[in-house]
Amino acid sequence: MYGCFLLSVVHGVLFAQKQGENAKPEADLKYDLPTYFINLPKHKLRLSYTDTGIGGKAMPVILMLHDVEGNLAHFQPIIQILRKQYRCIAIDLPGHGKTTKLAQPYTLKFLSDIILDFMDVNDIWDVTLAGHGFGGQLAAYFTTKHYARVNHLVLLAPRGFEMFTPVEIDLLTRPTRADSILTRQEVHIEKDIINQFFKMPDEAKVLVENRKKMRSTGAYGYYSAGAENLYNISFQEFQLKNLAEVKVPVLLLLALDDKVVPNRTVRTEVNPNQFAASIAQALPNCKYVIVPGAGHLLQYEQPQAVASHIASFVASKR
Repeated sequence: MYGCFLLSVVHGVLFAQKQGENAKPEADLKYDLPTYFINLPKHKLRLSYTDTGIGGKAMPVILMLHDVEGNLAHFQPIIQILRKQYRCIAIDLPGHGKTTKLAQPYTLKFLSDIILDFMDVNDIWDVTLAGHGFGGQLAAYFTTKHYARVNHLVLLAPRGFEMFTPVEIDLLTRPTRADSILTRQEVHIEKDIINQFFKMPDEAKVLVENRKKMRSTGAYGYYSAGAENLYNISFQEFQLKNLAEVKVPVLLLLALDDKVVPNRTVRTEVNPNQFAASIAQALPNCKYVIVPGAGHLLQYEQPQAVASHIASFVASKR
């Protein structure tokens, strides 16, 4: 695994130089949210995050975790709505956004420890933990290990809860390997983002531009290897059987037209309602909702509906 990371780092720097640009350590990504940085010495990490809410630090906290190859800006539309009632915090996971790109493999435990460290340093005792895609898988894992720190769990189109055969895993991981990510053309980056929407709104074009900016940095190698690592986790770790360990109220939100979760590359006839029911059945206290008119980035495409479901769920479970 370390060899894969180091080789990807070298390839990333060479790619940036080949493009005729300086291999900048980090990309200048555009976030329309207040962005802060905090050093976590225990993990040799500078973590990027947003922390906003009209009522300040006294408000109940919703902590948001993004998907693989995402960043905190993926929550921007629902934060603009929920910040009127809650203190909204979204972080850039290691290897993503403006957070340090680390030359080491990531695990669910490693990332969970970073979230706990972040909460401790910021004196945040308990949260509503909301995760999108891989962030949902990570949020569920965190909840099983630190249930006293989580009041409610919100899973937005979560990865990691589908069982795949070895043949399916091989097919699914080919385009998510570090060398494939490194050599993606800009047209394929744009296509990948568009594929995560039912109908991509104009304001989501910044997500495409931010992803393209990653290619011009020396950190792109770390980014690519880290993304491969997390994709592999999402296909192979924390399966349905582990959900019984989640002891807090859960809201599961899936998008009716999501092509990513449940995966429609290897299972074209998959039914979102059946998939949602299978997850809800494995959770002791789960409510699920299918959101129409949205793809995988449902919180970006249907922010009003998603924010309303989250606010009602948290209020009803206090």
